[in-house]
Amino acid sequence: MARSFTPETLRRRAAAAAQERQLVIEAATRLFGSRGYHETSIREIAAAAGFSIGALYQRFESKDALYGDVVEQHFGRIWAALDAALESHTEFVPRLLAVTSAFFHHVVEHRTFLRMYELHRPTIAEPYQTRIEQMRKRERSRSALVTVFTQGKTDGYLGDEDPDLLGTMYYGMLNRLALRHLSNRRPLPTPERLAAIFLNGAAAGGAKRVPRITSAPVSTRPR
Repeated sequence: MARSFTPETLRRRAAAAAQERQLVIEAATRLFGSRGYHETSIREIAAAAGFSIGALYQRFESKDALYGDVVEQHFGRIWAALDAALESHTEFVPRLLAVTSAFFHHVVEHRTFLRMYELHRPTIAEPYQTRIEQMRKRERSRSALVTVFTQGKTDGYLGDEDPDLLGTMYYGMLNRLALRHLSNRRPLPTPERLAAIFLNGAAAGGAKRVPRITSAPVSTRPR
């Protein structure tokens, strides 16, 4: 006769399983970042998480599958930070600074993993490679910036400039600065400096003058 469990027992077991999976993901993230994907073995990840190899394979079918979950969680963190930045302000310039700060803060905070992910991207098997490419296509940084510049145009700060083009250009600047920081630890500019430089040109034809940019929402200097 099959044993039945109470809903509370099932909830506790599900929570424990999720916590155990998270331990493995965190261990894999650290090791992938510090040693590289191909240089890190499943045995090392299992040991760092406090599991046997068999127990790890009960939770993840392969190292490639585990890497897919690591990347998915990474995207989830930056997406959540960008969503929070958009919701934190209703005015154009503070919103632009908040999104820029969230992007830079994420790059600094997760530099070790991002160096591996952006500069030494591993070769993994299908369907995991396709899964990651689909996540990359859903990346929200550019769309968050288009939202901000659309607001700036609506509010009269950007004249006839195309918000989609401005968001794409600004996103390109963020990416170039981030890659430079990841490759050689060049300090990131403050969000205020970057936004001021960009808006000096982008807002030149606006009906309204962009407010002077002075305060920093978060530190973006490397630790």
